[in-house]
Amino acid sequence: SKREEKGVTQTQLAEMLNVKQAFISKIEICDRRLDIIELHHICQVLGISFIDFIQEVDKDILSKGEEK
Repeated sequence: SKREEKGVTQTQLAEMLNVKQAFISKIEICDRRLDIIELHHICQVLGISFIDFIQEVDKDILSKGEEK
């Protein structure tokens, strides 16, 4: 969703990261996990604060845990 909010296509993000578009697709459909370095790099190229992103993910995970 962050990529889409920035108006960046999967192909454009792949070019920015010097990877194939399929790599981005697999990440987005949860077919591939990222290590912290890869995630940090994606945040950098999208102009997203890594810390803010992690905090947002943490809140999302906690809220989903409360729904159960």
